[in-house]
Amino acid sequence: MKKNHGKSFFFLLLSLCASVLMGSEYKWSASINKTKAMTHEALYLEYICEFEDRGELYTIDFDPVGENELYDLKLLSEDVSYKDGKRRNRYEFVAFVKKAQKVDFTFDMVMKKTTQDSIDNTIIGRDNAQFVDYTSKHMRQETLSVDVEDAGSDLVGSFEIQREFGSLQVKAYEPFHLSLTLNGNGNLQDIKALDIQVEGVKVFAQEPYSEIALSKEGYIGKYHQKFAFVSEGNFTIPKVEIEYFDLREQRKKRLVLEPLDVEVLGGYKAEELLDAPQEQSQTFYKPEYLYYLLTFLAGYLVAQIKFKKTKKLQGKDAELIRKIANTKDLDELLFLLVLEKNPKFETYIKQIELNNIISLKDIQKDLYKLIKT
Repeated sequence: MKKNHGKSFFFLLLSLCASVLMGSEYKWSASINKTKAMTHEALYLEYICEFEDRGELYTIDFDPVGENELYDLKLLSEDVSYKDGKRRNRYEFVAFVKKAQKVDFTFDMVMKKTTQDSIDNTIIGRDNAQFVDYTSKHMRQETLSVDVEDAGSDLVGSFEIQREFGSLQVKAYEPFHLSLTLNGNGNLQDIKALDIQVEGVKVFAQEPYSEIALSKEGYIGKYHQKFAFVSEGNFTIPKVEIEYFDLREQRKKRLVLEPLDVEVLGGYKAEELLDAPQEQSQTFYKPEYLYYLLTFLAGYLVAQIKFKKTKKLQGKDAELIRKIANTKDLDELLFLLVLEKNPKFETYIKQIELNNIISLKDIQKDLYKLIKT
């Protein structure tokens, strides 16, 4: 039997055309902004899927964000746009590589396609059509590679440091406040809290907080940390040094803050500490500083001042109620409750610290009831 070569060729051509048409429904592209980088340097990756039409039948599963032993991948943006009736999906990521070596970014994804009939059946609510039927095509994105060198520092980018403080003269047991701000761009998210210790000085460090936003160059913004130093004598805050790798100059540099000499003058009298809480509270940046300092002062006063031992009589409760009634604001009330060192007041102390209490009168009424029970 003679073979029909023309017919065979026709079916082969038809198959090829169908394959081309199927593949031309969308096209992926990938790019990376650098082929050489330093450890912890921000790398910008972009993936784009362009459709030949509105692509309404397609859903894309593509979410490589995460952290592993080699790098940390963050999502910068994800959007869908339409131009001339054609759909365009765009994904932007920022990667921070942890180790010096060649790194390949190879990500999997799934292209899910349904039919218009399946969508219509689901919308209409026909039997056995509660879910849209998809055909899934598993794909692998183009591999993007980068050669990474060791920066020799955990902090990489471009940074500046600033500090703020008041008078270098304070009274004994009055807090000396120091505020540090690191600003710039790079891997700001990796900064560790600073630990400043001064011998013979009580140091209170606020939990650091950041005001940062992710960009193609890494995180841009500010990193803040505040300290309070309490002492009965003169002290020196040591030099602060932060090492980083400067990407502009391609070398390691140091941010340096020179030592600060703080002079401690004559201290407060006991009655000043106990009777003028409002004046004390005005010097604080945050409620937690007030709580820390007052706890410290309470301990000091207990050790230094000889209090008369009194029994818990009705008269003492009445005096406490009078003091609570005379408080002019929540800071003053907080001062009074801390000095009382009564476990029954701990809940109220925490609520004031967290700014969960707005009305002074309401908490005064609650305390009156608590004392009387």
